[in-house]
Order: sequence, then C-alpha cells, then structure tokens
Amino acid sequence: MKKLLVILLVGLFFPFYSYAAEVKLEKNTESEKVGLPTKVLLYFKSPEGPLNALSGSLFLKAGFFERVKIIEENSVVGLWVKKPTLKDDRISFSAVMPGGVGEGSLFTLELTPRVLGSAEIYSDSITGFLNDGEGTQLNMAGSRVLLSVTEVNPEVLKLEAENFEKNPPQPFQIRQARDPKIFNNQWFAVFSTTDLDSGIAYYEVAEVMERAVQKEDWFRQESPYIFKDQNRKSFLFVRAYDNRGNFAESVLEPEKGRKNFSVLYFCVIILTIIAAVVFWFSRKQNVKKK
Repeated sequence: MKKLLVILLVGLFFPFYSYAAEVKLEKNTESEKVGLPTKVLLYFKSPEGPLNALSGSLFLKAGFFERVKIIEENSVVGLWVKKPTLKDDRISFSAVMPGGVGEGSLFTLELTPRVLGSAEIYSDSITGFLNDGEGTQLNMAGSRVLLSVTEVNPEVLKLEAENFEKNPPQPFQIRQARDPKIFNNQWFAVFSTTDLDSGIAYYEVAEVMERAVQKEDWFRQESPYIFKDQNRKSFLFVRAYDNRGNFAESVLEPEKGRKNFSVLYFCVIILTIIAAVVFWFSRKQNVKKK
C-alpha cells in the first residue's frame, strides 16, 4: 500500500515527459488573406537519435487553395526517393538523409487561399528510420496547423474590379427566320447572349441600308425583332449591354443577292445609257461623212 502511494505521489509531482520523434507544421502568419501566399514549414525532431529515412503524407482542404507551391530550399534531405508531390489534395513524400539527421526542415508549402474561411493542414502516417545500423522504425507523432482566412488581399479586389469592369458580354450571333404561323410570315431576327460578371442589362438594335451606323439609328429592343425592310436589303446591328456599360456587337448582313442585285441593276442601266450615247454619236459621225 505504501509503495502504491509513493508511485502515485511521484507521478503527481514529477510527471513523465515524452520525447517521441515528431514532425511539426508551422506557419509564418497569424491570419491569412485571399490571394496572398502563406508559407507552412514542415520539419522534424528525433530525440531518439538521427534519422536516415523518413516518409509520409500531408493533407490539404479540398478546393480551398488556388495555388500550391512546394519549396525544397534549405531542406536537410539528401535524396528524395519520392519528391513531395500534390495529388488529390494529398502531398506524399519519401526522403533519405545519408549519415543521419536529428532535426531539420523537410520542405515548405506556399499556399494561396482562394476563398474566405478556415482550412486545416495535417500530417498522417509519418514513419522514420533510425540511423542505428538496424534501421529501427519509428512511428512519428503528427501535427496540424489551422489557416484562418478572414480578409481578401486588396490587390486581388482591385484586379477583380478592373477585370469585372472591362469584360464585355459573350460574343453572339443574330439569326433570321420567317414562318407563315409567326408574325404573318414576316422576316424577324432573334438574338441572345450572357455576361459572366454583371449580367445582361438590355439590347440595342440599328437597322440601316448601309454599313455605317449613326448614333440616332440605335434604339432599345428585345428579341425577337421584326425587320422594317422585309426585302432584306438592310444591315441589322445588335448590341448587348451589361450592367457595367460594356457591350458586345454583332451584325447580320443583307440576304445574299438582294442588295447586290439592286447595285448590279443600277450599273446595267448606266452602262446601257453610255452604250446608247456612244452608238448614237458614232452613227451621227458616219452620217456626216457621207
């Protein structure tokens, strides 16, 4: 009974300390921002003795980072059997340290968050091998680090705003058609597009006989649009405006042959008149000679 009491008192006032080998994750920031890289160092300590080999995995939160860079500078690793490689949000590695190393850096992660929120990075199944001539295996204690992304990098906001204001709606085409059952068989046009940033605000159209368009030719119009010129000799311009004032423009040419035919007809008339004048003048000269 006295021996048991002594053991309990020793355990209470002189607790046992564990000196197990471990890997640690350590970040270089207190809080993180969207679009701003944060570095997380992976290093190890082995009180049991130097290690000549070490392997394991790190796990990242799926879809949280827009960019993951693995930096091997200042690493104590002499040879990578498997270089640290990211696949499916998991970084696996296997290292050899000839001669043995008691502690040091393995590699550094440079992580760029894409969204607000928190993300935990943790190690798992870390195994070390002592440089004791027998390669004694050690199951090393893992580590976790939490990234708390509470702000957005101002430069990212500025860049997004600039791109947001400059991106026009998506390119589009104008389609023409007519049907006995629709609009009394009149020619009409349909058009539609999308804007990935601010959305479509409205459309403007201009139906003109020449390709040049004046400011006063434009007016707001939703699809479908019934042609004023049912002979389809006109050009139809359509602009799609987004909520930031950017626009995308498309044009529908006159129906093939119609406008060209009128020009050709005019040219034929002019040539006919010229030929008649030349013929009349030549004949008049011949009459004078006789």
